Amino acid sequence: ALAAALAWLAGAWVIVLVPVFAFFILKDAEPAAAGIDGLIEEPRHRELWRDIAEDVHLLLARYVRALILLSLITLVAWAAVFFLAGVPYPDGLAAIGGVLEFLPIVGPLTAGVIVVSVALFSGYAHPWLLVAFVLVWRGIQDYVSSPLVMGRGIEIHPAVVIFGVIAGGEIGGPAGMFLSVPVIAALRIVWRRVRDARSGPARNLAAQPGGGP
Repeated sequence: ALAAALAWLAGAWVIVLVPVFAFFILKDAEPAAAGIDGLIEEPRHRELWRDIAEDVHLLLARYVRALILLSLITLVAWAAVFFLAGVPYPDGLAAIGGVLEFLPIVGPLTAGVIVVSVALFSGYAHPWLLVAFVLVWRGIQDYVSSPLVMGRGIEIHPAVVIFGVIAGGEIGGPAGMFLSVPVIAALRIVWRRVRDARSGPARNLAAQPGGGP
């Protein structure tokens, strides 16, 4: 299990590059949206496109910033706890946990397996304390840190997230896993915008917390 996890991690260096590419995409999003805007002749469709582009841009920006912050929180917390608990290679294991925080569900699970496996093979005296810590930390991140950092604008049902992560991993590997949540959230925004455009005035769904069902 450890060998498989390490082999998977060796091919997951792209996780570090994806947020960098996402930053440049967000940086150039407005000029690109304006270029597409000029190609749409129908005023009603142009307004719908502008609303969708603005909402998706806000969502992606919030998502990338939140993931970076959650990753840094994990890095600092794990490094401090592992150092105080005398865990072998505290900095390296904390770095693995921070990087894998970018992958929903699969990343933290893989990080936990790696941490506990390294502790076991290194002769650490209290591996079950690490198991307890990783589980408690996951609960803190999922139910306290993530809602506070991301807000309600990216709320997606856990079953949909799991399906998206699996499908994204099959299609694009680690990069597909990373992009699965924002892609699903963006598709939800498009669906809501089109629905609202047909039924009444549109709302800025990404900017409003918990904007609609």
